[in-house]
Parts: sequence; C-alpha cells; structure tokens
Amino acid sequence: MGPRLRLKPPVHRLDGPTGGLVLVAKTRAALRLASAAFAAREVRKRYRAVVWGRLAAGGVVDIPLDGKPASTGYSPLRWHPMEPSGGRDAGVGTGERGAGSLEGNRWTGTRGAAPGSALAVTVLDLAPVTGRTHQLRRHLALMGHPIVGDPKYTSGYAAQRALALGDPAAEEGWRAGGGQTVAPGAIAGATPHLPTGLHLWSVGLGLRHPITSEPLTLQLDEPPEVAALLEALQRMHERWRLLHGI
Repeated sequence: MGPRLRLKPPVHRLDGPTGGLVLVAKTRAALRLASAAFAAREVRKRYRAVVWGRLAAGGVVDIPLDGKPASTGYSPLRWHPMEPSGGRDAGVGTGERGAGSLEGNRWTGTRGAAPGSALAVTVLDLAPVTGRTHQLRRHLALMGHPIVGDPKYTSGYAAQRALALGDPAAEEGWRAGGGQTVAPGAIAGATPHLPTGLHLWSVGLGLRHPITSEPLTLQLDEPPEVAALLEALQRMHERWRLLHGI
C-alpha cells in the first residue's frame, strides 16, 4: 500500500455549486488564526456572477437573512442582451436599478426589480460583507436578478420571501404580477440553450498572513465559463435577429 494522503482542512467553505478560490491551512495554528480572521470579517472576499437582467449601476444590498443582518456590495462589469429591446421575453428585471426600497444605491427592501424591456444578463463583481447561508444567491434573487443556473433562488423567490415577512406592498405586487417577480417562461426558455451549472465563482481573497501578518491578495482570473455563457447568448441573439428580420 502507498502512503496515506492527509488532506489539509479548508479555512472556509463555498456553497456546493459555487466554484473558485478556497483557502486551505497547512498547520493547526494557521487554521485557527485564519478562521478567526474570517469570523471577525477581516477577510475581503470577491465573487464573480452572471445574473438575469440588466444592472447598470453598482450599490449595496442590505436585506436581513434568517433574522440576521446581511450586506452585499455589487458592481456591474458588463451586460449582454439576449434579444433586441422590446422582445417578447420582457420582464426579467432588466431595469437600470429595478424596484424595491432603494435609497441611493443601497437596497433595503425585499421586492424584486420591475419588468424591463428585453431579456439580458449582467456580469457582476460581488463583495459580501457578511457570510450568511446562500447570501449572494438570495440577495440577487431578492433584487429580481437571480444568478443564471440557480436551481433554487429564481422564479418567484423574491416575492415568496417578501410574503413570508408580511410585506403588504410585496403581496400587492405578487397578485398584480400573477404570482411571479421574474418571468419564469423567459428563463426556462433560455436555460436549455446555455451552459449548465451555477454561474457564481469565488475569485478573490484579501487578508493578512495568519503567521507573518503580511498582507495577502489572492485572486483568480475570470472563469472561462463566463465567456462560454456569453458566446452562447450571442448565438441566441443572432438567431433571434434572423428570425425577426432585424
């Protein structure tokens, strides 16, 4: 028998479907100190995501999750249309900012974004301040911009959560919108033509070395899956134009 492999313990965890950067400790002392840095929110985390709809401006989402404060910064990098403006698949939260309780660029409400003019996706840079369960996935869904490929927090999630919190305005919007805050038909129709999997990745960590205290900046390039998704969207966009003679 060969030598037994001893796996090093990870300092933090990612959701099962989330890919990307994970920090691993080589010693017990490093594990203890690095874990304490994560618990004290001394580690800067960056994620890359592709979401449904167009977001043209960055901001902060401050929506409690599971009764605890939760905060996520977001910054749009680029967006890509799936069909020309005014297409039939409108209504997936493609507004410049969307609806909800918004002060400046800080979201504090629980309603989804208003219907937009055309189906699109936006590539986002995300900076979570807190680390609640599924925080990024839930916050983006609550804004009306769920992550592409998310099997759980997509159609109707924002409205369902708002109703659970007893938000009268959300209930009114839920009934007026037929029970959905995003257009499930549009998402369902596009999804089979796109690469599979949750389009969310950990791409950056900033912290002090647990032993030497030297600043560390760890980062990954944008995952190739982003380019693959945008190429698939471009093909869909071109087919749409051909079908409609545009």
